[in-house]
Amino acid sequence: MIDIWDDTALARYNLRVDFAPAADGTVPPSEHIRNTAVARRFPQGWLVVHNHEDVLA
Repeated sequence: MIDIWDDTALARYNLRVDFAPAADGTVPPSEHIRNTAVARRFPQGWLVVHNHEDVLA
């Protein structure tokens, strides 16, 4: 989801990370991550000025 107010944007999304098997064949559990990014519009284009990430339990 992306919201834009004038020259500020807020992007929020969730993602899932699936890991490859380890050398011993075990597969770590997937992680669910919530990410929020704040961007500002400058004459050169958009620039992310803040990023926050949480691994959800």
